[in-house]
Amino acid sequence: MPFRPINFENETESAAHDAIVSLAEQVLAAKQADPAADTQALESEIDTHVFRLYALTPAEIALVKSTTAK
Repeated sequence: MPFRPINFENETESAAHDAIVSLAEQVLAAKQADPAADTQALESEIDTHVFRLYALTPAEIALVKSTTAK
């Protein structure tokens, strides 16, 4: 899938961006307070927003998850 920037004039995409930024800030704050903090749930929420934003199919999501597994 080629890179496609977020369309901020689209309310849905703009809201997804805002949610992703908020979650990323929470991850950073948690890691700053405790580098060993478990941020997996927040990171999973970010993934879900990104998958929706780019309308990934279940097969594409599975591929992403299989190549990024920790």
